[in-house]
Amino acid sequence: MDGYEDTLAIRSLKDETKKNIAILATSADVTEHISKRCTEIGVNDYISKPMIQVGLRQKIETLVFKSL
Repeated sequence: MDGYEDTLAIRSLKDETKKNIAILATSADVTEHISKRCTEIGVNDYISKPMIQVGLRQKIETLVFKSL
């Protein structure tokens, strides 16, 4: 499975808690197409590689605090 398939599988779960888990996609491809596709399938946020540690941490913290 790739990240798209993983996300679709998670979003199709019956358990609401598991199905609504935060998903942060990563890719070396920075095209608009990738970002749009991620949004369409239910990814919460996207970060391109190479990742800067501070940027990654900020995205993770944002996702965690939104879920509280």
